[in-house]
Amino acid sequence: MTHEHEEQANQSEKEPHHFHHPHILEKTLHHKYVEERERAERHGQEHIFRFWNELSDDEKSKLVEHSLKIDYALISKLYNACVTSKKDEKYNNIDQPDLVSKYPYIPKHSEALKLGEDAIKRNELAILLPAGGQGSRLGFNGPKGLFPCTPISKKSLFQLFSEKILAAQKKYKVKFDVYIMTSEDNNKATIDFFEKNNYFGLEKKQFDFFIQGVLPSVDKAGKVLLKSKHEVFFNPNGTGGIYSGLAESNLLSKMILKETKYISYFNLDNPFMTPVDPLYLGYHIIFNSEISAKSIEKKPGEPIGVIVKNKGRHRIIEYINLTPEDSVKKTPTGELFFKAGNIAIMILNVSYIERMHKLNLIDFSTAALKKVQHINNDGNLILPEKPNAYKFEAFIFDPMPHAEKSFVFEVLREEEFAPIKNAEGEDSPKTAYQMQTDLFKKWLLHAGFSPDVVVKLKHVEISPLFALDKEEFKEKILKDLLQYEKELKDKEEYYFG
Repeated sequence: MTHEHEEQANQSEKEPHHFHHPHILEKTLHHKYVEERERAERHGQEHIFRFWNELSDDEKSKLVEHSLKIDYALISKLYNACVTSKKDEKYNNIDQPDLVSKYPYIPKHSEALKLGEDAIKRNELAILLPAGGQGSRLGFNGPKGLFPCTPISKKSLFQLFSEKILAAQKKYKVKFDVYIMTSEDNNKATIDFFEKNNYFGLEKKQFDFFIQGVLPSVDKAGKVLLKSKHEVFFNPNGTGGIYSGLAESNLLSKMILKETKYISYFNLDNPFMTPVDPLYLGYHIIFNSEISAKSIEKKPGEPIGVIVKNKGRHRIIEYINLTPEDSVKKTPTGELFFKAGNIAIMILNVSYIERMHKLNLIDFSTAALKKVQHINNDGNLILPEKPNAYKFEAFIFDPMPHAEKSFVFEVLREEEFAPIKNAEGEDSPKTAYQMQTDLFKKWLLHAGFSPDVVVKLKHVEISPLFALDKEEFKEKILKDLLQYEKELKDKEEYYFG
């Protein structure tokens, strides 16, 4: 809360709460309007009240409420830092990160696996999922978590996520706390979906939902944009909002009270999500890491960030911020030098989250230029053809250089990264369904299925409740392999549920 907001909060506590009287309501609203207009005016943003005399009392109340949410000083500071004074950041002295690879197997893996499993059994791991997005980019109406993501059963992303947690709970005989960050737009629909589906076998008390913070979008001159005559256009503040979101919702205190040490974090739109990965967690513990990231080998030109080492600390650089020379730099063997692609699968220490928030080390210094519908000064709705507005945001990995120790775990794309971001083409439902089928076919071959049977299958799906990994699948299938082969013969698709 800013100093200005604290003053307002103290002031509002002193105001009488006899709102049943219309004259007092009008006076209170007018009083707040005068305060907010003066505060906006100090930062050159008084235009948001341009249509005040045209609004109903309810609309006036809404606009004042929106103004109260804005830290105008912060917006001025961000606009200056990200737009007017922005310098293209050049990262000098960057090097490849310190990588540990999942493959090939090394003896250290056994030690890491045991450490990870022991921590899980002590209930030191919780799950954190950012799920504030809508499915509009996929042509889907509703929260993105409701989108069907599996090749045969068409389970929603939320169902698949929940089943993976449920399967891990049965395996390790624990119950995980699950924290889900929603947005103001989809919070109710998300909670309703879980309620309607009885939390997919998990318990309601395991879940905590909290709403992501927002920042107003501004035009190219730094003026806050209006969504309507009585509403400011807000945009989510990015995954970096998790730090303040957890603290302000008292969920960080809950984690500390419950002695949760580690948070498993990943993006929702990846059906290969791994909420519980003991090998990864074990290495995080071995390296005494505060924040760890999984990486895959980046393809040339692929629009994902890269994990690098800079001034002795790991950091993630967005692909657009690499110099042209660094983006194509090769090793002597012809690979990309900066090939450690970030796939947003992370482990964070609860103590690290607390420290980053307390020291205010989350840097909202990214200003993305986007197309934003808005109301202009004449009250007309503008549908821009070109990007016209800046959206400020931060990312969960931004404070990574402030970690005392960090660790990067290299995994295979075909096992861990099948994102659903676009309606068609790359990273679409079609590519994700195919990647899942390809992976599950490998599981079948590993378990001893005849290649002749496997090659005929166009679609395969293995529920996490049937098996969480290829070894568990092999063990489960072993005694009935011949029966399953007979059943699969001449079939084009098969679901192991």
